[in-house]
Amino acid sequence: MRLHCLLCGNPVVNSAQNSGSTMNDLRPHAYRVLRFGYYEVDLRTAELHRAGMRVRLHGQPFQVLAMLLERRGDVVTREELKQRLWPEDTFVDFDHSLNTAINKLREALGDSADNPRFVETLPRRGYRFIAPVSATGVANAPGAISAVSRSEAEHGVRPFPQAGVPPTDTGPHLRSLASERLQEAPTYRGPLAPRPVPVEPRSVTVPELVRFAHGKSVRPMVLGVCVAVTLAALGWFFRPTAAPRVLRTMQLTDFGLAWSHSKIVTDGTRLYFVRREGAHLDIVQTALTGGEPLPIPSPFPVATLYDISPDRTTLLVGGGERGWIHQHPVWFLPLAGGTPRRLGDVAALDAAWSADGREIFFATASALYAVGKDGATPRQLVGLPGQILHLSRSPDGRLLRFSLRNTQTGSFSLWQVSTDGSNLHELLKGWHSDTGWLEGEFGGAWTPDGKYYLFISTRDGENTLWAIPERVGFLTWRRPKPAPLYEGPLFFAVPTVDQRNRTIFVVGDEPESRELMRFDATLRRFEPYFRGMPARWVRFSSDGQWVAYVHASDLTLWRSRADGSDPLQLTVPPLRAFTPDWSPDGKMLAFAASEPGKVSKICTISRDGGLAQPVLPADEEEWDPNWLADGKTLIFGRMSPSYEFGSMGIYKLNLETKQNSLLAGSAEFTKPAVSPNRRYVGGLTAGGRELMLFDSKSGQWTKLVSGVGFLNLSWSRDSRQIYFQDVQRGREQPILRVLISDLKVEHIASRDQLLRTDVRVFSL
Repeated sequence: MRLHCLLCGNPVVNSAQNSGSTMNDLRPHAYRVLRFGYYEVDLRTAELHRAGMRVRLHGQPFQVLAMLLERRGDVVTREELKQRLWPEDTFVDFDHSLNTAINKLREALGDSADNPRFVETLPRRGYRFIAPVSATGVANAPGAISAVSRSEAEHGVRPFPQAGVPPTDTGPHLRSLASERLQEAPTYRGPLAPRPVPVEPRSVTVPELVRFAHGKSVRPMVLGVCVAVTLAALGWFFRPTAAPRVLRTMQLTDFGLAWSHSKIVTDGTRLYFVRREGAHLDIVQTALTGGEPLPIPSPFPVATLYDISPDRTTLLVGGGERGWIHQHPVWFLPLAGGTPRRLGDVAALDAAWSADGREIFFATASALYAVGKDGATPRQLVGLPGQILHLSRSPDGRLLRFSLRNTQTGSFSLWQVSTDGSNLHELLKGWHSDTGWLEGEFGGAWTPDGKYYLFISTRDGENTLWAIPERVGFLTWRRPKPAPLYEGPLFFAVPTVDQRNRTIFVVGDEPESRELMRFDATLRRFEPYFRGMPARWVRFSSDGQWVAYVHASDLTLWRSRADGSDPLQLTVPPLRAFTPDWSPDGKMLAFAASEPGKVSKICTISRDGGLAQPVLPADEEEWDPNWLADGKTLIFGRMSPSYEFGSMGIYKLNLETKQNSLLAGSAEFTKPAVSPNRRYVGGLTAGGRELMLFDSKSGQWTKLVSGVGFLNLSWSRDSRQIYFQDVQRGREQPILRVLISDLKVEHIASRDQLLRTDVRVFSL
């Protein structure tokens, strides 16, 4: 992750003639519907289907697809794509925007640059559509126009501005969404409606009353004109605040270790954010214009950033032992140096300063509190049935807003409450009704002038930054609807805005760059494996002839021979695959699968391809399937959307009878791993602090080892040792193994053996 800024300015209404490149630029296709493989493209409606199911693809990625199909078999150069999609007067990082469009297109088609089935890359030249295409249906329109482009042509305005996007890079960045100004813009009233202007009142002397020839006074007319002008002036002065727009983006850091799950704050000259190295989190600073981040000294193994004091001298931080989303003790950390001071006994998921600096608002798992700076006698403001995150206080000090994670559905929503605990309500109730698993609205923050409230909305795996104008216009009884501000390739969480209300700063999380490595025990170092393929969850069949893995770029499931030959893609987006396991005969694979907005379910699929079949109805999260020796039984881990410890468990499922039962004594265990001889089951307690072992012969659980936070269990082939990783132990995140016979723990490797220095995290 890296730091970025978004530069924002006024909305601009363009005429249809100047609205930029649209799909109208394409010359007429003779056909409306094109088919290739399982896919069907309707150029008239700008829709892509796979086997009859709609695939999400719109905007520039769809336009790229249409252009490639128009010239299928021929090379479409990058320059031709630029001229068609990004005219000369468009300010955009063309290379990054085109790469992003191609990546989204490949993701929608389940394609890959390394092994292309549809879109072939010709380095430094362009792209070519290589699959056979059939065409049916004569188009009525003279050209193929996408839904987005049709809207542009008719209304002369783009649903999203042609904002520039940052240079291509991998990993998380800190970015600023930088701009001329983040302010209101003229309200568009149509081409024939003049914009009212304020009229300066002045003294006018009327020597005598003027009358028309028919004897009627003009006084009522004069009064009417005065009233109309006054109302127009008031209407202009009290007009609703219009939404800003992003003009361009700039990358501020390039070290790849910024952490998107924590806030960013500024004192007006510096930015403060959290850096992640392995499981170690610390607070760093950089100039508003970017540069090399410098650490803020603190005694905490894990530090998360909550807020900065109103006088900009002290950080409010959470300092603890473990990272990610945990309640941490709350501390005051002076920026000028000095000893951190604990806020009483307060521990919180998030916290925010009051406007006058006298109180601290803080959130626990299901309640919101206020407490004085001495930390004594916190008072509860409100209790909520969910997890409170991303707490933000309004600039005038009257309101609190926060994200609430629903413990039943796993979705996010924005809520508001007064700082005295009154008037609790959902902020955008009914705005979207299709919120799914890990989707919704979250990460809100006000601009310093209070004119806008910015937040993130996630749907179908895509992130959009939205703005709510806070000022309600004259004679306007309803709050303005949210307006989209930025949609791009970055995944980001909590934005912040500079004191001039011009620049938005975010930590941008681009798709991770992963490389498969193997550890050489003799040389004591990691080396590339499978040519450094970006693979995850690599599993070999029992006979060693086959290997299954998940491609890191799009989380598709693949299998191949053990030497890498005969590769076959088994799943396609938007289905995402995790933790595959081979059946004993090597003919089937079980894996965890999820789609955007839905919980993860265990599915099975043939080694030779076909449809993935869920093994149980969708009601709770299911992970980590393991086959037993009979080939008819699966062991898997379960967790409810609340992530509550009591909802965990390791289960045993008969695939023929669908009989499902809890493994004895495993009610608070998860992450199962079955040994190759099928006798043992490894598991982790809640939070991963203890590695447990179940012996099927004795029916008993035994604690093997304790640590900070374990993950990624893997057995040796002889079933005598179990490998695991303490992913929450500092920067090193060591890989360890324990001998079943005597419980002896051995250190195998850590991040120190990696030759690269820009690795944020590595996993077994």
